[in-house]
Amino acid sequence: MASFAAQGLAALTPALTARILSFDLSWLSPLLIFIGVIFLLEHKQSRAPPAPQ
Repeated sequence: MASFAAQGLAALTPALTARILSFDLSWLSPLLIFIGVIFLLEHKQSRAPPAPQ
């Protein structure tokens, strides 16, 4: 039974991949870059050494 389900899922994978890749995702790149910069800046601030006392 599991083999049958896996074969059905494997048959759908190329169709789903083609469907996803057919979308216009040009707007996504600047968004992901912006999110990455924000995470990088936050990570750098959290790793700053403590101020000397």
